[in-house]
Amino acid sequence: MRLALVALDLVVAAAILVILAVGTTTVAAFGLGYGFVAVKHALFVLGLLVTGTAAVQLRTAVTRHPDKEDRQTMSPPDERTSHLRPLLERLLPDPWLLPPNDRCSDATKLGVAGLGVLLVSYLLEAIFGVGV
Repeated sequence: MRLALVALDLVVAAAILVILAVGTTTVAAFGLGYGFVAVKHALFVLGLLVTGTAAVQLRTAVTRHPDKEDRQTMSPPDERTSHLRPLLERLLPDPWLLPPNDRCSDATKLGVAGLGVLLVSYLLEAIFGVGV
């Protein structure tokens, strides 16, 4: 049950971020007079940036131990400085909130959301024929 709640937390957080990204990008593109082609391109670039940022955050959070004499420990970023967690806590219902130790990291949520944004960009092209 706990693993299902962790997976649900990850999926819901990523879905919220994807919806916010797609909605904001669509409103901005149409507000500036561009169409769906600009939305698709902006989502592609945004998806790459978010996925790359998440990969860097995940990479710096890993503790490396090359050998016993030369240990390099890179500490994860302070959770209190995250802007993602308070946003998700406001948007999610209280029963769905997990204790901080049971949650996936913000970098993992960003990575899944970045892949979701890339998927939306791909679906705009592959299914709806935008920009083909």
